[in-house]
Amino acid sequence: MISFLPHTGPRLYIGIVLIVCVAAQSIASDVTLAAQIEQLLNKELSEEVPDPATLSEVRQIFREHGIPTVALVGQEAAEDYIVLTGYHQPVTFLQQILPALKAAVDNREMPVNDYLYLSAQVRERQVEESSNAKPANPELRDEIEELFQTDQSARQKIDFDPKKMEEVDVHDAVQEHAIFANYGVPTYSMVGPRAAKDFIVLIEHQPVEFMEQVLPKLKQNVDMGQADPADYASMFDRVQTDQKKPQRYGMNFVCTPEGKLAPSPIEDVAHLDRRRAEVGLLPMRLYAKLVIQNSPQGFCEKIAASGKQTKH
Repeated sequence: MISFLPHTGPRLYIGIVLIVCVAAQSIASDVTLAAQIEQLLNKELSEEVPDPATLSEVRQIFREHGIPTVALVGQEAAEDYIVLTGYHQPVTFLQQILPALKAAVDNREMPVNDYLYLSAQVRERQVEESSNAKPANPELRDEIEELFQTDQSARQKIDFDPKKMEEVDVHDAVQEHAIFANYGVPTYSMVGPRAAKDFIVLIEHQPVEFMEQVLPKLKQNVDMGQADPADYASMFDRVQTDQKKPQRYGMNFVCTPEGKLAPSPIEDVAHLDRRRAEVGLLPMRLYAKLVIQNSPQGFCEKIAASGKQTKH
């Protein structure tokens, strides 16, 4: 299994958009603002480090226009703006616009999914910020981060080598099993939010039998506010796919016989974006774009040549 996206901001696919109770037309009345939002989102999603000028421009749009509604900028741009606010903006700004978004939803000017998504972002950001004090086990944090760096170095976009990736996963499995045996699933308070999230990425690159052991412990951490619900969604989908069952959140991509990345089967597709929004995941159309954009060059061709069935 493979993961290329760092967990900085909302996570990452095929264009399925659920429109809920929006009476306004999806044709923009302000095409200039719609184009500005699209440009800002494309820029934000392509940059590893947030650009202060971009962040400032997003806030300025709210000061000038309030929530850009479907009637104002069209369905996709309205949704894109809410996604933009969830990317790297201070939680104080999210708390400021959340009531305005709720009012727009109540007036049927915005889809309810947008409010669910931003609410989930606020909840998770608040939990993470409250957990950013010195972790209880900094040595374990550093061990996880070292493993994560090795893991990601085998999954670079340039010169991707499936054999090297497999060797790294097998080698690191011993250490990852030891961490789980000694500490369970590391929590935010134990290692900090970053390392806790990165540990889940590591486990997702291991066989399904290991993930099945980790999954209920991860759910316990989520219920205690010590793990990200989006991480649980991601691992849940990995396990489902490995067990030949439909995934729930659309997080798992595979190489098709045509050599393209596509999501493995998904249950109840009509409500997919609703489920994603509830745990703070990007709309599927944007997630699909990012998965493909961040995949190594020739990924599916190299996987096919190696004879492996590697999942994204």
